[in-house]
Amino acid sequence: MHRLLSVDIDGTLTGMDRRLHLGAAGLLREVTDRGVSTVLATGNVLCFARSAQIMIGTSGMVIAENGGVVQMGRDEEPIIMASPEAPRKALAALREEVDTEVFPEERSTEVAVRDSVPEEAVRGLEERFDVEVLDTGFAYHIKNRSVDKGKALRRIAERLGYRRDEVIAIGDSENDVGMIEAAGTGVAVGNAHVVLRDAADIAVDEEFGKGVMEAVELLQDLGELP
Repeated sequence: MHRLLSVDIDGTLTGMDRRLHLGAAGLLREVTDRGVSTVLATGNVLCFARSAQIMIGTSGMVIAENGGVVQMGRDEEPIIMASPEAPRKALAALREEVDTEVFPEERSTEVAVRDSVPEEAVRGLEERFDVEVLDTGFAYHIKNRSVDKGKALRRIAERLGYRRDEVIAIGDSENDVGMIEAAGTGVAVGNAHVVLRDAADIAVDEEFGKGVMEAVELLQDLGELP
């Protein structure tokens, strides 16, 4: 029986229109109420992740900024997993070369630019700075190489005393690969990027929130979730 379930938000619990799938949210709440520790993971900022957690009714733990920030509960202090220095230097260089529209939310460990910026210009930063660029389908995230959702999920699992084989992760994008690999069982929803599908243990057919529901129901049928 798995005891920890981590689910990506954008493109997994939500569709491309950013709307939350209510069926998936309801099922996550039911799983939480049955005693599973549930985590919401996102490339978005901490306040977004915390708000989603409260409204959905998961266990209180969140991973934000692609693993750059971890919060173990609503009333706990956020754990900052990396410095923003390298991403901010990379952003400054990018702005000197191309028109760059940055997401307005203040981030603690990374920067995010809109996908109107030429991809080759953003990707080129990896060769000049100690950063990694992730395309989440919603933005290009320029982050510190030392963090990812997988390391953040392991931090949470260790804090709670859970083994890897007690952890499930569900995602869709390249920024979820680390999280999928950190879990004992990694699940790709139907709309998942090919690199995520290759890393996953299970690939379901349904997309976005319907895929989350398919995955959870499958694992329940297998006796892996209550």
